[in-house]
Amino acid sequence: FPVTIQAQGDGIVCGKYGLTFRERQCLRLAALGRSYKQIKAEMGFRNETAVNSLMNRLKSKCNAFNKTELSNYAHQIGIV
Repeated sequence: FPVTIQAQGDGIVCGKYGLTFRERQCLRLAALGRSYKQIKAEMGFRNETAVNSLMNRLKSKCNAFNKTELSNYAHQIGIV
């Protein structure tokens, strides 16, 4: 599959899943069972509100209702 790259919002979107690098990074950490507090620390966010916003954006993009569904999605597309 060819990789498509386009500018969007907070960064460059790569691949067929339309997720930015930061979104993929956050999705991977969430799928590995990290808490919002741990994700905040590992990604260098100042507060958990930023993580919550990113997770809500991921839920919308991935058609997920919760962190468990996001985790399942991450496994399905091979992020984890």
